[in-house]
Amino acid sequence: MKGYIYDWRKELDSAIWLMEPMYHRIWQYLKYRANHSKAQIPNPDATTATILPGQVVTSLRKISYGVGYYQGKLKKEPNVKTVRKILSWLENVNMITVKSNSWGTVITINNWELYQKNMVKGNTKSTEEKQLLDTNNKCKSNDNECIINSFIESDNIEKIIDDPKSISNQIAKEFISLILRNNPNARVPKKGSKQFENWTTEIEKLHRIDKREWDEISKVLKFSQSDNFWSTVILNPSKLRNQYDQLWLRMLKPNEKMGAESKLSRLKRDINNPRSELNRFLNEEEEFDE
Repeated sequence: MKGYIYDWRKELDSAIWLMEPMYHRIWQYLKYRANHSKAQIPNPDATTATILPGQVVTSLRKISYGVGYYQGKLKKEPNVKTVRKILSWLENVNMITVKSNSWGTVITINNWELYQKNMVKGNTKSTEEKQLLDTNNKCKSNDNECIINSFIESDNIEKIIDDPKSISNQIAKEFISLILRNNPNARVPKKGSKQFENWTTEIEKLHRIDKREWDEISKVLKFSQSDNFWSTVILNPSKLRNQYDQLWLRMLKPNEKMGAESKLSRLKRDINNPRSELNRFLNEEEEFDE
């Protein structure tokens, strides 16, 4: 295959980067295989179907073969069940949309136009040099957002970065993916639903009213979902906002947190143990009072 796609460094901060390597491998494979322009494909009934940019017609077995890799001389491929599970996860976190029919499975990369539009066309050496020069100039001001192999309009980057609604939407999707990583059967809002809008509004309040920086919100969110205790408590943005200060302190001082919890656990154990020194001390006190 020829050509290129845009890629974004912020994937390093996304939930898929925290999943098993095969999740990201399949995600990248789908992006590489997606159509860059509208196309017509023949159906078994002699009709044609239109495939749009950002869509790929494939099957579970094709994906399995496409993401296979060699370990020594042995080629390894994920089984169909694993591929189906990963596609389901990608769909649950609103990264793709999957539709199947009699002639195949159509997978749509969500928001393809937003991240892959305005490509500079041309394949001559001079064009490629101009693309690289333009990209280097544009990436200097947004180095944490774009990669040298992508050519994206700087106005679009600023729109994405500076729009609070866009950022709160991304954090809400990240929140959902982290919850599903901990519990694949968790009940989470669907993108575009009223509940999802409420989530984004609450996250936006963290930034606008509570004056929290976006990167700090993301870090606290990830901590809350990586902690054994807090991941069972922080299950929506409202609870994240209410417990934010405590989460921030716990994230900065994890050792103190563990120490406090262990002391509490020992105290509960001693209270329930009639032979503990704590209970012996309390009994002695009672005898002295009498």
